[in-house]
Amino acid sequence: MKRFGFYAGTLFVGALAHFFCQRYLSLPSAAPDVLLLLTAAHGFACGPMTGQMLGFCWGLIGDSTGTELFGVSAFNLALVGFLAGTFRRRVASERVTAQLVIGLVATAVQAVVGRTLLSSFEAGSRGSLFVFLLQCAMNVVFVPWVFLATERW
Repeated sequence: MKRFGFYAGTLFVGALAHFFCQRYLSLPSAAPDVLLLLTAAHGFACGPMTGQMLGFCWGLIGDSTGTELFGVSAFNLALVGFLAGTFRRRVASERVTAQLVIGLVATAVQAVVGRTLLSSFEAGSRGSLFVFLLQCAMNVVFVPWVFLATERW
């Protein structure tokens, strides 16, 4: 019961943080992807199964409110959570420089896998390089705070 409460509370707080950032801290073309950063942070903190499960659930929450193809975010976040959990023994994720690299790599993985899946199912789905770089910059700004919050949680 205690574990279920932890997961339910984590999913709820993460979704609220993501929706807050999407609403109030976004620019016209990009916003910090808090769910992506939370998934990577929980993958590094708790392991691949927890990161994958939380990423999949957060992805479904994001997909249910989004306008893109349903399931792409769930797959992306589950993949990022699994990869983060798999590499957690090889990366010193408590260091800020490692966290910045983790944020950049997670954003790049999400962009590449997401665009590949979307281009397979939708015609004409292309993103600009400026939006990608802006997304990377916003995620890099937020990643140390997300890792700190995950450590405290």
